[in-house]
Amino acid sequence: ISAIICLENPRQDLARRRVVVAFRGSRSVTNALLDMDIRRIRVPSSRLQPSHHQDQRTILVALKGLTDTLLHPVESLERGAGKLLEVFQGVRVHAGFWQAYDCISEALLETLTDPTLLSPGQPLEFLLTGHSLGGNLSQLLAIELRLRLGPAAPISVYTFGQPRTGNRSWASLYQALIPASFRAVLRNDIVSTMPGPPFYVHGGQEVIMDLGGNVHCNPSFVEKVFRPPRNSVGDHSLDRYLFAVQTALQCRDRQPAWARDEEEPRRRGGGT
Repeated sequence: ISAIICLENPRQDLARRRVVVAFRGSRSVTNALLDMDIRRIRVPSSRLQPSHHQDQRTILVALKGLTDTLLHPVESLERGAGKLLEVFQGVRVHAGFWQAYDCISEALLETLTDPTLLSPGQPLEFLLTGHSLGGNLSQLLAIELRLRLGPAAPISVYTFGQPRTGNRSWASLYQALIPASFRAVLRNDIVSTMPGPPFYVHGGQEVIMDLGGNVHCNPSFVEKVFRPPRNSVGDHSLDRYLFAVQTALQCRDRQPAWARDEEEPRRRGGGT
């Protein structure tokens, strides 16, 4: 398991700096064995504690209202960290993915939370990305990074062809803490359907892509029902995902100027 970390705009006098963390997908027998370990395990409670009391309150506010999906709904902000830990009791994640993440998480978090990197008054964004298993590692890192840095840190996640990471409680928690998360799926990729529901549920906004350059964000229930079956192993390859992204970018560049002008405000405002 490995990750690539790079710092964009490293000069501290620039208004915007961004750390990009990229994870690769499965490439060895060991990785494959981890992928197949689909037991659901509980994340140690010590790994799910916000660093500061004020961060605990803010995160509780984010979780408030998820009563339909969390096993322990948030009712009062006054219970602080204890109540927050109760919320996490229902969270379960894929055992193999957690084991893969756990073996590199300490070094990653130490690097990403280094005081020399987090200079006061210098904005720093985090962009996490990965293909296949790397997408799951990105999501697991995103939650721990959020809990360590607090709600103000801009964290975005872009994954490609990832399997499901955890159960419904985990997915609800993830979406509350990491709203800027996008999960790209090449139309017929079978790996993105594993492990199956109801024991596992995807987190993040779905983005369906194809090799013709078409991109469809947040498909409706009806669109999901009538989409082609996801039964292709070939569509899971990194090369096909790269081709789909490149084709989509080329199609966008070929748009008429008026179409790009209308799209830009929606993109900045978070629209699709």
